[in-house]
Amino acid sequence: MMFSDEEKQKAFDMIETYYFHKNFGSMPKSDLETLMFLIYYNHKKAKDGNIDDYSIGRDLALTETRVRALKERIYLKYPDQVYENDWKDVFVNCMQYAVYDNDYIKFSIPDVNVFKEVRYFLEINHWYDEYHLNVKVFQCKLEIFFKICEKLNEEGTLEADNKMLDELKKKYSTPEQESIIEMFRKKEWKKASLELAKIAGDEFLNAIIDCIPFSNISTRLFKATFDTVKRSIQKRSV
Repeated sequence: MMFSDEEKQKAFDMIETYYFHKNFGSMPKSDLETLMFLIYYNHKKAKDGNIDDYSIGRDLALTETRVRALKERIYLKYPDQVYENDWKDVFVNCMQYAVYDNDYIKFSIPDVNVFKEVRYFLEINHWYDEYHLNVKVFQCKLEIFFKICEKLNEEGTLEADNKMLDELKKKYSTPEQESIIEMFRKKEWKKASLELAKIAGDEFLNAIIDCIPFSNISTRLFKATFDTVKRSIQKRSV
């Protein structure tokens, strides 16, 4: 697997900490396997970023189910050594291949731990997603995504700045654009996204988003949601 000398040193330091130091021979086999998997997982992530269940299973001769179980264990036992980014960042990044179909946004979340964090977030906020036969596919109604945006916004509730929207109407004055601006004023996110999907280009969307006091993660998720709807609707119309 071509571990670098630095990785080998770090791996041995971890073994020394968790296995040798007052723990020799007493660590359960499952915990030792978890530690070894963590070392391999971080090596593979640093080497090529490809940490999907299939490629890991192929390398280690494990089933994808076993790989997912090990991913869950390293997340529970060594959370500070598994993820560099928050689950919210990974969630938004996964949306680049999302599709919008029959009022649902659907996309793959390969990492089981991110998937579980997303589902838990929805659960504690009394929202829900639709289960799919493919355990990696996340799907929920479009309106839920806007609720997630609002909940994640560090500035509080999503609400457009009316003065900035008034200025926007001076620049974007077609009937369609004025109608969408008013939808944003009324927080009619779902309706606005469907109408905005008919308008090509990102300039107008970005100008509207600038009128809403977002936190960084909410901005990214909000724009990704609109982009998904626009991409899917325009693709069907071709």
